[in-house]
Amino acid sequence: MGLFRRRAKGSTPEPADRSADVRPLDGGEQQRVEALIRSLRSSGVDTDDPRSLGSAYDAGFMAWTVRPHPSREDAQPLITRVGIGMGQHLVDNARLSWCMAGDRLAVTSSTDQPLIRPVDLVAERWQRGELGWVADWLIETKRELARDRGEPG
Repeated sequence: MGLFRRRAKGSTPEPADRSADVRPLDGGEQQRVEALIRSLRSSGVDTDDPRSLGSAYDAGFMAWTVRPHPSREDAQPLITRVGIGMGQHLVDNARLSWCMAGDRLAVTSSTDQPLIRPVDLVAERWQRGELGWVADWLIETKRELARDRGEPG
């Protein structure tokens, strides 16, 4: 299976470890995801558009970095919203579904496929100060998922 084997700079991440307890979302977890998606969409972000998600991340990161360090707000709410938006984009456009892997939200196509933890992915890129990666990452990830399913890319 080829998912995420090729790792060029900026490419899709290593799959998350599947040894964690993986299960479907319960009602409360599903409601939390839906509320975060509504919040993201109400702020003008189109979760079907990788560039819109990328712009939201980049703008949020830039706004956060220009503030003096002591007055910066916690970045985690924005990281979480963008990560959930990216996960929902894959759910809506790459036939994935939400699940819990241990205590982390993840998306996957089935129990034997790699997990993608989109909030963790956003947090890692945020910590490295990366900009301009979201749209390309989503597009490439969808291509890899389609290739792994034997669909034309």
